[in-house]
Amino acid sequence: LPIEGTVLGVLPGSRFSEVGRLLPPFLDAVCRLAEADQSLTFVIPAASSNLEKMIQGQLDEYRVTLPVVLVAGDANRVMEASDVLLMASGTATLEALLIGRPMVVCYKLSFLTYQILKRLVKTPWFSLPNLLAQKLVVPELIQDEVNGEELEKRISEILNSPKIAQQQLAYFDTIRDSIPSGADKQAASAI
Repeated sequence: LPIEGTVLGVLPGSRFSEVGRLLPPFLDAVCRLAEADQSLTFVIPAASSNLEKMIQGQLDEYRVTLPVVLVAGDANRVMEASDVLLMASGTATLEALLIGRPMVVCYKLSFLTYQILKRLVKTPWFSLPNLLAQKLVVPELIQDEVNGEELEKRISEILNSPKIAQQQLAYFDTIRDSIPSGADKQAASAI
């Protein structure tokens, strides 16, 4: 990755179905962002060699000739190396919070699954950072909101407004401080 410039971590998930739903709009956003700012570099981790092939196939299909670095595994290091993250909802969002990276979180299900779940789930948020904060701290996009135009808008807001990124990071600090530490020692003591 370049020493200068901004790095956007693109984390479409670790399961085939998840990556299949999120990667196309994520790549659309990457193309839009790269057009607007040529100093951006994009890095995508692939959880497995099969996912790496799938992601590379999508990059080839989109004919993406952008500064995209595909990394085998090691999503944690990708998060650490990134300035901003575009990611699937899941435990990785908690890791990003603990590392301290501003993010936009997305969730996209099959149509039928979404129709069932939206009637059952009553929480106003779905990402772990927002659930822990009990308020909207990071932008969340779900279903049809997950499109290149909306993703570009949300990422650009973070990139172009240090205040937005700083607000996220301040909440992350508060959340991190509220999480009890020493769980490893407590577990060992209990055993």
